[in-house]
Amino acid sequence: MDDIQSYTSNPLPDYFRWFHRRHDSRGMWSISSELKMTAALRHLAYGCTPNALDEHLQMSERVGRESLFNFTKCIIDFYANDYLSEPTVHDIQHLYEGHEEIHGLPGMLGSIDCMHWAWAKFPVAWRGQFK
Repeated sequence: MDDIQSYTSNPLPDYFRWFHRRHDSRGMWSISSELKMTAALRHLAYGCTPNALDEHLQMSERVGRESLFNFTKCIIDFYANDYLSEPTVHDIQHLYEGHEEIHGLPGMLGSIDCMHWAWAKFPVAWRGQFK
């Protein structure tokens, strides 16, 4: 939250400006930045719909949806270069070795269902269940 609110750029992108508290069209203070970020984090953590938190956080569905959208754009701007980059060949090799050492299953990067691995005691009755 501090990173988003202290971000400075000229001009400041709209998705960063969304989290700055300002007066609305009635001259009243808008919803606080903390509530907007709380709504975005709860949507990400629990996978709920935008209108699921409207009574609890006292905000409209539109504000919840825009908070999530703007929050994700801010996070991408901040952390894409460090955490959302493509893995290098060295990174992939390191992941393969670590997974084989810990779990004993080689070549498991990107394989969620382990279908390429031959199981010795696989229940035959379940064969083809997830194809």
